[in-house]
Amino acid sequence: MKINKKIFNLTILGIFWGIFLGSFFHFTYKLSGNCSLVGLFSVVNESTWEHLKLAVFPLFFFSLIEYFSLGRSKKGFWSIKAVEIYLACFLIVTIFYGYKAILGRNYLFLDIGLFVFSVIMAKIVSYRLLIKKKFSGDDRLAIILIFVLIFALFFFTFSPPQLFLFKDPRKQP
Repeated sequence: MKINKKIFNLTILGIFWGIFLGSFFHFTYKLSGNCSLVGLFSVVNESTWEHLKLAVFPLFFFSLIEYFSLGRSKKGFWSIKAVEIYLACFLIVTIFYGYKAILGRNYLFLDIGLFVFSVIMAKIVSYRLLIKKKFSGDDRLAIILIFVLIFALFFFTFSPPQLFLFKDPRKQP
């Protein structure tokens, strides 16, 4: 496999960006004095759903940077970015509930490691897809899927359904 230096460098930068900004977004809601606007992009409670924001928004914001750097020339760019964002969410949810089922509870160090792992794996998969000569994907559908996820994150921040994914474990009996 030949390394595309520009895409590789963007991928490495995106990993650091995702981990740093995602970690920062864990605290910005409280630091803002519980500002609703900040809460749209930041964790407002300890539910698994809210923690998806830690990956989704940094990856999406970095995708905008990547788009202007290389995406306009890459067919299927937004399809690849949709795979990246949804993969990070999938990994966070499945591995979190998987290890919690096995160990009987969650552990902070595993949660942090899971977040870092999910960002890294999503960026690696994105890199592998970006360096392919041909990648077919419907970018219009991909953009719709990304914005559906963003809308859902916004909407369920302040109106979460009564499902396990949305429950704050600190508020459970």
